[in-house]
Amino acid sequence: MKGWLHASLIAGAVVLVAALAVVLFLSTRRRDRRDECRFHLMRMHNALAAAAPATAREWDHAPKGRAFWERSDDWPGARIPFDRRDLACPVLDRPTGSDYRGPAASYRALGPDDPIAADRDGNHLERGNVLLKSGTIVEADERLWTRAAKTTAD
Repeated sequence: MKGWLHASLIAGAVVLVAALAVVLFLSTRRRDRRDECRFHLMRMHNALAAAAPATAREWDHAPKGRAFWERSDDWPGARIPFDRRDLACPVLDRPTGSDYRGPAASYRALGPDDPIAADRDGNHLERGNVLLKSGTIVEADERLWTRAAKTTAD
């Protein structure tokens, strides 16, 4: 009887350790994908920074929302190409076009601390990353996420 109880305790401990290892692995993988998401936003900002100056009036005619990123060929000024796969949020792991909202108004009209790109709702389960016009990328708190909902559009 003692042998059976001892074996059951060992088996239970092994299952518990295995479950914890799986949770830790999945948590680490999710964090890596969130970091990769920030990298995508950085590359998108770099491509944007290479275009016409942010004060150029031509930005008034650029597409809005997700189309802003999807149709970067319509941006004014010189452009550096960026990989269209950067438009897919790696947290979702299902490339379907742009997973990032773009500016809701003219890029030129937005200030340096205004969000110009943000994860679409649901990309990260709760909130997500936000790219400010200044180039800063932030994992949004509730206040910034609410602000991004006003300055970015699907």
